[in-house]
Amino acid sequence: MSEKFEEYEKALSRKSRKEIYAVEKKGDVKASGAVRIVGGKYNVVKVSGAFRCDGDLEANEVKISGSASINGSLKASVIKVSGAMSVNGDIEGGQISISGALKAHGTIQGGEVKVAGGISSEEIIGGVLKIAGGIKAQRIVGKNVVIRVSDKVKTNEIVGDIIDIEGSEGFAINILNIIKISRRRKAEVEVSDKIKAKLLKLRNVIIRGDVEADRIELYENARILGNVKGEMVKMT
Repeated sequence: MSEKFEEYEKALSRKSRKEIYAVEKKGDVKASGAVRIVGGKYNVVKVSGAFRCDGDLEANEVKISGSASINGSLKASVIKVSGAMSVNGDIEGGQISISGALKAHGTIQGGEVKVAGGISSEEIIGGVLKIAGGIKAQRIVGKNVVIRVSDKVKTNEIVGDIIDIEGSEGFAINILNIIKISRRRKAEVEVSDKIKAKLLKLRNVIIRGDVEADRIELYENARILGNVKGEMVKMT
């Protein structure tokens, strides 16, 4: 995940051959190439290329294909990014969909948050969270949390009604400390606080820490090495 962010942040910092221009605070912003706007309220922001916003951005819809940097917070009903986005503040959206990398220096909160790639923030909060890739956050909170691990996951706490975690061999989920990737080991979760859920489903993963759930379903190659509170069932 860190490599993705480094790659995209370098792309954001590079000067484009095409001149960056400013767009006034009104209506829609639809452009390709290198685009720079001032913060404010817009209807639709749709950019293919390199996008930068100086200040807080609020819109009905934000769609970025390429790289985006927002020097402020972001609020929109729909947020879709294919590439990378860095936000120097909070992100709030109804639907948030990221294919690539998302980095926020604050809280990411949405009704539905879908990420394929990497996500980094202080907190990730949503009704439905579906994340495939790497995660770095202090807390992950959602009603329905689905995590598919293909990179490292670092967090202190995971809380949800239904939590489904599946690991891939050769990668590690990590809460607090970095675990070295080894292709000869199973994915691991190290919990400093706890994983708390009504229903917890685990596949191909080792939990090192405490778990509290009404029901815990262990599928293939899943183990918990810590205190367990709740009904634990081995599934076939």
